[in-house]
Amino acid sequence: MGVILFTLVCGRLPFNGKSFKEISKAIINCNPRIPIEDGIDLSYEIKHLLDKLITYPEYRYSMKEI
Repeated sequence: MGVILFTLVCGRLPFNGKSFKEISKAIINCNPRIPIEDGIDLSYEIKHLLDKLITYPEYRYSMKEI
């Protein structure tokens, strides 16, 4: 759900790389490229929600919390 929301809000996928291996490593490390440097002005609330949706499963918001 976090990847879909990220893509809708930012217009691109949260994880990128030159190869499948690089993308897989970024996903495993939960290291999305937040669009702060891209000039996209996101509210604190959406940044917080994305942070809580694109993280390790034990820290991720549940559907009820969303």
